[in-house]
Amino acid sequence: MRGSANANLLVNGSFEAAKDFVDNHGGDTMNLAVGSTTMKGWTVIGTTSGAGLAWIGPTNPYGLTAEQGSYFLDLTEENISGPYGGVKQTFATVAGDKYKATFWLGSSSQWGIQDGLTASAAGASKTFTSTNNGSQKNLWQHETFDFTANSASTTLSLLGARGVNYIGLDNVSVTLLTAAAPNADQSSFALLNGASKHDIDAEPSTLANHLSYDSWSALASNAGTHSSFGLHYENERVQHIAVGSDSPVGHGSG
Repeated sequence: MRGSANANLLVNGSFEAAKDFVDNHGGDTMNLAVGSTTMKGWTVIGTTSGAGLAWIGPTNPYGLTAEQGSYFLDLTEENISGPYGGVKQTFATVAGDKYKATFWLGSSSQWGIQDGLTASAAGASKTFTSTNNGSQKNLWQHETFDFTANSASTTLSLLGARGVNYIGLDNVSVTLLTAAAPNADQSSFALLNGASKHDIDAEPSTLANHLSYDSWSALASNAGTHSSFGLHYENERVQHIAVGSDSPVGHGSG
């Protein structure tokens, strides 16, 4: 099922669900190892099994603030030049639909530049690198990554790729960009019948009344049989089902 084009398909995209946040490092920071699911909606990943990340709160002493809200991530976990951590989340998609992932990449001249991360989803990936001019101690840069879903669920992963002592991540979202074109049956049906999208989405009994005898015959011929066809509305797709009759459903024979 498709959601609203503007709705974020991710849970806790800004890492603000802090009910389970515990400062286990000092400096209002919670270090999380690969495999952790402490952050609602997210699983921690890493470039190695020994990697991790830092979940950082608003009273940290690092001179850093979140892009949105109060909490954000450091994918280095304060490890100089790696190994790097990251996060992943799986969400519902429609195969063939195109989606846009957006996030904010943080960098700081105080903690070493440049830094970057790799975004991956549905077999596509792209690496993003900060462009800090060397004087910006709390820079957030907006990044986007488009992908086309190939199944009913997709996993977005964001994994540190380069950095000295800080790779910032905050405010992640995935939204529907464009829905897939109608399937072949729907397109052929509309072409043959001159049906509108409203007709195609109609219940079978209503749709049948829009059909001419010639349209039924054309559908039958294209399907490789001389019987007429009924319609079955299932899973938001119009499917042709042979009814074994020479008379079109919903019409007389003449």
